[in-house]
Amino acid sequence: MKNDEIEKIINDLEVINNNLKSEGIKIIMAQNRIKPHIHNEEMMNKILNSIKDNKLYNLVLIALEMLKKV
Repeated sequence: MKNDEIEKIINDLEVINNNLKSEGIKIIMAQNRIKPHIHNEEMMNKILNSIKDNKLYNLVLIALEMLKKV
């Protein structure tokens, strides 16, 4: 079940990254998708490891950094 959720999150992040043009909106949408799982360190590590060599990696890092400031 957890792996399915991780795959769904990564797929959603890819859709966000590919379909939106504005970086600001991409970050906000990524934050909204990640926010429910931000305290699940194991899941966040799996997501980050899965996208490490991908263009999504920077988007997720920026979104996480901004969520931690709030």
